[in-house]
Amino acid sequence: GEVRAPSSKNYTSRYLWVSALTEGQSIVYFPAQNDDALALLSCCRRLGAKMSGEQDLIRIKGFGQKPLVPGTLDPGNGGLILRLLLAIGLFLPEVKFVTKHLDSLGKRPQGDLLKALRDLGAEVEDVDGHLPITIRGARPLKRRDVTLSGLVSSQFATALLMVAPLLGGLSLTITDQLSSRPPLATTLQVMREAGVKTKVDWPNLSFEVPGGQYQPGEYRVPGDYPAASALLAAAALLPSEVTLSNLYPDDQQGEKKIIPYLQQLGAKLVTEGNQLKIIGGDPLTAVDFYGDQAIDAVLSMAAIACYAKGVTRFLRIGNLR
Repeated sequence: GEVRAPSSKNYTSRYLWVSALTEGQSIVYFPAQNDDALALLSCCRRLGAKMSGEQDLIRIKGFGQKPLVPGTLDPGNGGLILRLLLAIGLFLPEVKFVTKHLDSLGKRPQGDLLKALRDLGAEVEDVDGHLPITIRGARPLKRRDVTLSGLVSSQFATALLMVAPLLGGLSLTITDQLSSRPPLATTLQVMREAGVKTKVDWPNLSFEVPGGQYQPGEYRVPGDYPAASALLAAAALLPSEVTLSNLYPDDQQGEKKIIPYLQQLGAKLVTEGNQLKIIGGDPLTAVDFYGDQAIDAVLSMAAIACYAKGVTRFLRIGNLR
C-alpha cells in the first residue's frame, strides 16, 4: 500500500517561527498538528502574529522586530518551543515563561542559553537554570559576538540564530561540542529559505548571521523521517511492499540515515523523488547503529534489531530521552 509520511515536527516549528519573525504574510503548507506546534501558535498570537488557517495550510502575518508584550508565555511541554521563545525576550521589556509540566519541561536545563542572553544584555531571573524564567530585554546589545555550549542541546544555538538578523546580526561560536548537527542544519536551511544566509564554519562551529529582515515566503513542510522510521521498520519485518510519500531526500533531517542503515541490514528500499518504497520480509543481519545523527530513530531501529541475526550495538546515543 501507500502511506503519506506525517509532517515533520522540527520543520513545522521552524517554519512557523520564522513566519512570525517576518513582517508580512507567509504561508506554511502541511504543518504538523502536534502539541508543540499548537503551543507555539498560541504564543505567537500573544506576541502579535495574526493567523488564519484552511485545510493543510496556515497563513501567518508576523510581528517581525516588534512583538507585543505578552506578560506570560506558556510553551506547553516543548523544549524547542521554550528555547525559541526565550530568545524573543531580548526584544521585550519583560516576559515571564511558565509551564504546567513541572516534571518534564520544568526539569530540563536552560542555563546555557540564559547565560548567552545575559551576555547579550538581558536581565534574567530563573531557578538554577530552570523554569519559571523572567527575562527583561529591549535594551542595547552588550556585544555582537557570543559563545554558547552545544553539549546539552543544539536548540540553544537555533534560538539565537533565528533572532540574530533582527538584532542586527550576531557571531555565534559553539563551544565544547555540538550534541547534534542535523537540527542546526535544518535551522540554517529554514533561515536561508526566508532570505537570510548565514556564513557557516562547521569545523570550528562558528556562525556569522548578517543583520536584516526575513522575507515573507511560502513553505512546504516535508515528511517526518522519525515517524517514517517506525513505519519502515514494521514494513521491513513483514512480507509486504509499502510506499511512503512526502519524504524529501534533500532536507536536513538526520533520521534519513535510516535508509542506508536498513539497506545494510538487508531490506530492499528504492527512492524515487519524494517517494520511498520498501519491500519487506527478507532475512536481516545485525549492523551497529550510530545514533548521534539520527537520535529520534533509535527506538524504531532497536525494535527491528530484535529480529536481525546477530548482535546490534547502539552507539553515540547519550542524548536519547
